[in-house]
Amino acid sequence: MLFPLLATTLMLSAQTVPGTNGLRFVPTMSCRLADVQITQGQTRVIPVRQGGCLITPGARAYALRITVSPDTAALGYLTVFPTGRPRPLASTLNSWDGRIVTNAAIIEAGEGDNISVYASDSTFVTIELNGHFLPREHPASGLSFYRLDPCRLVDTRGNPRIAMVGPMEHTIAARDRCGLPPEAVAYSLNLTVVPENPALLETTIYPAGHVRPNTPSLITIERQVVSSAAIVEAGQDGKINVYGTQGHDVVLDINGYFAPAGHFGALMYRPVNPCRIADTRSGASLGTGDTRVFPVRGLCNVPQDADVFAFNTTAVPPGPLGFVTFWPAYFPQPFVSTLNAPTGQVTANMALVPVGLSGSIAAYSSNPTHLVLDINGYFVRDRPPTITQ
Repeated sequence: MLFPLLATTLMLSAQTVPGTNGLRFVPTMSCRLADVQITQGQTRVIPVRQGGCLITPGARAYALRITVSPDTAALGYLTVFPTGRPRPLASTLNSWDGRIVTNAAIIEAGEGDNISVYASDSTFVTIELNGHFLPREHPASGLSFYRLDPCRLVDTRGNPRIAMVGPMEHTIAARDRCGLPPEAVAYSLNLTVVPENPALLETTIYPAGHVRPNTPSLITIERQVVSSAAIVEAGQDGKINVYGTQGHDVVLDINGYFAPAGHFGALMYRPVNPCRIADTRSGASLGTGDTRVFPVRGLCNVPQDADVFAFNTTAVPPGPLGFVTFWPAYFPQPFVSTLNAPTGQVTANMALVPVGLSGSIAAYSSNPTHLVLDINGYFVRDRPPTITQ
């Protein structure tokens, strides 16, 4: 079972984080929070403050990278959620074929500032922290988010291809591309890796000029094309590095950036209890080349002023799926992808998607698939809190 079809219940139960006007982002170097085994049907609390990572007191949400390595033939689903809350009927990632899978997530801090992890089947779980979110009114408040139209930063699949045998590293000059300004401090990216050979490929994305983290950003084998969202701090001269242990090509798409507050278009984050916006398995799937519009505002307590949505997107294809793209509804489809499932596996990926007309987003699928959309939060205009007399 992937996850239950109870979207209506979730819509009624979703709530915005109380007691704060909104959250701003503080990027950090990748730090391991946990490396644990979770048995079938177990919920495990991850003590965030005891993980040794640099987290500002008062943090209300975490930017995470979660990797599973199932020790059984399959992992139906894994759900990460705030400790002390009922486990939501939503998922963070899946590994139906037992492969190693990575996904990004923004998870609200729960009871004791902790997060909880539930696994439908036994698996090893590694959790990396890439940053955290502080209330706007916090004295050490961080960065605002600025949306961009989804845009391709780089694609090394040229002629000739860059991919080669052996370890290699790409240095990518992100600034001055896709409308990125010099004040951008961190980037919201979608990384797609195209392996050159069937050997195990470990890929790490990190700021240029920094020491490469020991933990890879994603892992692939048997030449599987793999995508993963990532929030990456800008390095020297705004550059980022992508390192791979084997020959590979990389595709980087960007949908926004974090920079100091006070500029036009500044946004702040508001998490919600994970909540299901849409699940096409209760109706018709998308066909080859289909585009479908999904209303978002007004569902799961998402307000009318929400400007960007933080989703966990899941594709459930009956066979090979080239790619799925999400973007603001009723605008031109961008030349980017959100996730890929070339072997037909159930695949999830985090996506920050700007709102389109009528408070909706659009999805395009290159091949038949069902889609599941779970929302974890949204961004609204970063403005001072309202003062009442």
